[in-house]
Order: sequence, then C-alpha cells, then structure tokens
Amino acid sequence: MKSTVPPQTLKRQVRVVLSTTALLSFMSISKAAALALAELGIAAFFLIGVARSVIGESAT
Repeated sequence: MKSTVPPQTLKRQVRVVLSTTALLSFMSISKAAALALAELGIAAFFLIGVARSVIGESAT
C-alpha cells in the first residue's frame, strides 16, 4: 500500500503593525497612561534639544 504525501503548502508570513492608537483599545488604563507619558517625555526631550540649539546654552 502506497502512502501519499500531501503537497507542501507555501507558508506566507504576514506582518501586522499596530499603531499606538490601535493598541490603546487593548491596554489597561494604567499602561495606556504610562505609554502616553513616555510619548510626551520623548516630545519634550526633542523640543528642548531644538530650543537649546536655537537659543544656545541659556535655554536650559
């Protein structure tokens, strides 16, 4: 009796990218607040760097 091997199926990997807004609906309130604070901190750090380069050392 011959055993038949099913043809191999081609495996495709699908990458899923979720934005921060989409992730907020799946997160608890405390984790969402921590994420928002981290994003605000990054924005403030960037703005301080830009202000310091424009104004000079007296900006800090």
